[in-house]
Amino acid sequence: MDLELAKTLGCVVLKGKYIDNIAESSPSPSPQKPNTPYHVTVFTKAEIKEFDDQQQMQIEQLLKKTHCLQAPIDLGVAIHGSVAFNVLFWPEGNRIRHLSGLPSKDLHITLTPKDSHNIDKSIHAITRRKTLTTEQVDQIISTLYTLATNSSTDRGYAMEIIQFVSRFHVSHLTEKTFDQAWRLLFKFSSKTDSSKFAYEYLDLYPNSVAALLRAAHHCEMPQQAKQAMFMFAQAACLLPATSETIQSQCVEALGRCSEHTEFGPLFLDHEAEDWKENRIFYSTYGDVFQNPTLRRLIQTEVFKSRAIMDDASLIPKLPSVASNQDVFTPIRGELYRLPRFFRWLTPFRLAVMSTPRSREDIEALIALGITLVVTLTEEEPLPAEWFEGSPCRNLFLPVRNYQAPTNEQVDTFVQTMDDLPTEEAALIHCGGGKGRAGTFAACYLIARGFEVTPSKSWTGEEYIRMYPAEAMKLLRHMRPGSIETTEQETFVKDYAQYLISGKEKVAVQETIISESQDSLELDRELPKSPSLI
Repeated sequence: MDLELAKTLGCVVLKGKYIDNIAESSPSPSPQKPNTPYHVTVFTKAEIKEFDDQQQMQIEQLLKKTHCLQAPIDLGVAIHGSVAFNVLFWPEGNRIRHLSGLPSKDLHITLTPKDSHNIDKSIHAITRRKTLTTEQVDQIISTLYTLATNSSTDRGYAMEIIQFVSRFHVSHLTEKTFDQAWRLLFKFSSKTDSSKFAYEYLDLYPNSVAALLRAAHHCEMPQQAKQAMFMFAQAACLLPATSETIQSQCVEALGRCSEHTEFGPLFLDHEAEDWKENRIFYSTYGDVFQNPTLRRLIQTEVFKSRAIMDDASLIPKLPSVASNQDVFTPIRGELYRLPRFFRWLTPFRLAVMSTPRSREDIEALIALGITLVVTLTEEEPLPAEWFEGSPCRNLFLPVRNYQAPTNEQVDTFVQTMDDLPTEEAALIHCGGGKGRAGTFAACYLIARGFEVTPSKSWTGEEYIRMYPAEAMKLLRHMRPGSIETTEQETFVKDYAQYLISGKEKVAVQETIISESQDSLELDRELPKSPSLI
């Protein structure tokens, strides 16, 4: 037999060709073999002497049975002076001991004629580890998972072996057994151990969904919100269509990350250092937010979650980004500073910003998936050559500085957004990104809210998604300083009424015109005898 239980010199032992092979392939400090054949002691002579009649009978029945025994796994050799032994993983041996009312013990094969019962025989004694196969590691973790979750008695032993495997054999774990090991470490060990384990496995297998989710779980908020967002995004993209529930949970978690950071590969001042320290991590997952399916899932989640919240609930969940806060995005392996006040209004659909400074700015916007730039600066149209040969186009809707647009201009903007393919994004800008762009942004929130695809059957008050006060409050929280003049604020209110009334013109309040300081100019001559009354 390869393996059998037998009684030898008053002890019950496991022996056979399988045990011989383990021992003979192991290094030993002595050329001599032990005085008895290689074996694993299950019950010592002293233990059997203390058994009562019933326990003795159990032993006899055990030896008579034909067993299909689980093979021990050799974890490594321990050499301490003239004593050497193999440390084994063989939970079945301890299960047999438990049936007789005895505690677990460190099961091993003595390799030398000399032995010492005072030497630790656990995994901590190993001086030369054996290389385990993936199948062996799978067997160990699966067995330990059952032991640790079903029996508190074996939990300490199980956790010792789990930590041993997670430290020295992490590369041989399948995704399933990694997840089982992580669960045990997280539940019964320390979060430091489970976090380190998750990141080590992720370094080896960067597209492991389980490792991405477990590592993201350990991210500290708000400091590591961006890292967690990237990991949840990558996991959502890797999951098959059959894992819709888990994918949805990933997107929900990603949405919670956005309470502390901007969506996608956009880094605020305090996050720039994190990008530099973890540039390999961010470059590994940097393209994930270009995935159109993921972008649509995020947009749907944002609309669904924000639609059911009132101002008091929603505003605390949206970061407030000041106009002097720099925003960076990775371009060709380095962080590129975007023009001031970039912010997604609707993630991956509509952004608001100050005036682009160069063609390089347009290229950076294109890298973020933006294919339409709406320019409001009457005083400073963007050069046409910035857009030549690029997938991005420019729509010019000129509005004077500090003034309000017309209903028709905002209608054109909203309709252009409706016509924009759902996988594409737009950016609207004025000089500083506050007044004119803020006015358009507030009107867009009133007309469309956070929905990407508008409903076709709105009537009456259903033509608006937000009330003007709500839209302006929300916008001013997200982008402090938005909507700069009374004229712009009044226009936002009037535009809502214009939509509700079915796009009939609303009487515009009389605007007080201040006296001009310019000299009077005449375009015709006065009559020779003018009447001044």
